[in-house]
Amino acid sequence: MLYKKNYLIYALFAVLITYTAYTFLWTRFGLGVTFVVQLALLGLVILGFFAYLVSPPSGKNSWINWLFAVWVTQALAYTLGDSSATTQFKESTFVLLCAAPIISQQYNPKHAKYFMIVMGAVSIAMYFVTISMMRLENENSYGGGYLILVAFPVLLYFFRHKSIRIRMIISILTFVLVLLSMKRGDILSCILVILVYYYIMLRHKGKIDSKVIVAIIFVAFAGFLIFKYMLSTSDIFAWRFEQTMKGDSSNRDDIYSSLINNFLNAPFDVQLFGGGFDASVKIAGIRAHSDILEVLSCEGIFGLTIYLGAFFSLFRQMRRRADVAEKAILASVLVIWLVKMVFSMFIFSQPTIILFVLTGYILNKRIDKQYEY
Repeated sequence: MLYKKNYLIYALFAVLITYTAYTFLWTRFGLGVTFVVQLALLGLVILGFFAYLVSPPSGKNSWINWLFAVWVTQALAYTLGDSSATTQFKESTFVLLCAAPIISQQYNPKHAKYFMIVMGAVSIAMYFVTISMMRLENENSYGGGYLILVAFPVLLYFFRHKSIRIRMIISILTFVLVLLSMKRGDILSCILVILVYYYIMLRHKGKIDSKVIVAIIFVAFAGFLIFKYMLSTSDIFAWRFEQTMKGDSSNRDDIYSSLINNFLNAPFDVQLFGGGFDASVKIAGIRAHSDILEVLSCEGIFGLTIYLGAFFSLFRQMRRRADVAEKAILASVLVIWLVKMVFSMFIFSQPTIILFVLTGYILNKRIDKQYEY
């Protein structure tokens, strides 16, 4: 099958890759270059969303419609809430709208494959940049785990036709790098992704697949040994683990209780529609570290209902997926989304773009994935 060149998609991918490398741009060239890239990305994302709106019915998807509805509620909260959180709003705009052109346009899947692998590789490179920067600042945790985590489903998907041994190596290496970041939420997400991915791969077979079982055992055993090694050789890691066992939540309990109490005592209209885009900062002095509480505080029950609608829309499409590899990867994305939206910030985090672009590609009905190879 011949595909025409789609310059909008290729330009979008190119800018997304550049934006993924924002840390390098900022440290090497200064904030101005990053700002230019952000403007270019914003323009392409909005243009791509308009292209989605005029695409044929086969290019439409309910998940994208839900994401757009989430963006509308955020735009209203940002506009009406006297917000100064422009950067936060831009981040969520990129995340929520970037998948629309990917899911609706026709383009060469082989090119998309290369673009996404490069994007994943750049994200991994940014992980090492982040780790090195944080170590210089003597941070207790290095915060780059999510950059590796978002590349994980990309690698699993585009190596889905390779042997189980290759995917097993990818799983182990990913777990090691996420573990080194010492971010508990990312470590939990990575463990759950590995379990869910191999569970779906095993369950789909309908019979005992010795290769998958061996892979599960090997990855689990290797992960345990790596964890024990880190525990015995890294004082910081041992301290983080000890604090976790003692119930330390990085002050999340204080933030959560403050936001929940404020919500319960707020007027009915604020409970229903939220207090504006900066509400969580005004209440707790910091962002909620939870999409659920962030959206509830800023956009109320109405906004949270729409947000959860987007999550369950993707969940339903994952359940109906016939292709086992696509089903396993979509489930992996949902696992990351679930953990991050409960304990961290998902749609407000720039690396989420990679997950949503991959999801949009998988759900695209207008291209034949066999032409990736």
